[in-house]
Amino acid sequence: MAEFSNFDVISISDSDNPIIISVCSLYEILKAWIDKRIQLLISSEVLQEYQRVGEELLQRYAEIEIKPILKSFSKNTISISAPRLPHPVCVDPDDDKFIECAVAGNAELIISGDKHL
Repeated sequence: MAEFSNFDVISISDSDNPIIISVCSLYEILKAWIDKRIQLLISSEVLQEYQRVGEELLQRYAEIEIKPILKSFSKNTISISAPRLPHPVCVDPDDDKFIECAVAGNAELIISGDKHL
């Protein structure tokens, strides 16, 4: 069985509102999504990244069935057309796709295990 670490949940806010930082488990995030307490945004670039990571997971953990998860992401998320940012903003420019999606979709939160996001 694959084990997943905690995810940081960081609120994007303007100067009038403080940034909220808390830690949730992947289970709590998925439960909130299933219970429709949160909506997930996804762009084609983000979905491609999830597919790439899913294929890597399959090579390491053959028992994981990634296709139903990706199919659920495709059907139960809000699809966003996310234009590129004029300049890279992340330490790793490949992570800009997540910021682009959040900005294009007016996201309140970015959920990521990446400390640079």
